[in-house]
Amino acid sequence: MFKIYMIKLMPTDEVVYVGRTRYPHERMRQHQANLFRDLKIPIKMEIIESCPEKYSARERERFWIRQFLKSGHKLINRHVKINPCPIHKDAVLKAVSA
Repeated sequence: MFKIYMIKLMPTDEVVYVGRTRYPHERMRQHQANLFRDLKIPIKMEIIESCPEKYSARERERFWIRQFLKSGHKLINRHVKINPCPIHKDAVLKAVSA
């Protein structure tokens, strides 16, 4: 079973990343060790939905990315074709501190 998840910055609850994985706890550790290591801001992962297969999970991940972008969230996803100008870590820090 694949999980679609979002990562939020604490304490603002700003959604900054949407992803999919089979292993949420391991994926969260990877995010903390890599992508969000330099932010020095606590993050939390929330599961949005579950999907039985990889193809449907990929489609649902794209759906949620579009939804959050339409809602004005500044996602830092790098490999998303529907978001050709992703916001990087420095911009997230700037947005959170403003």
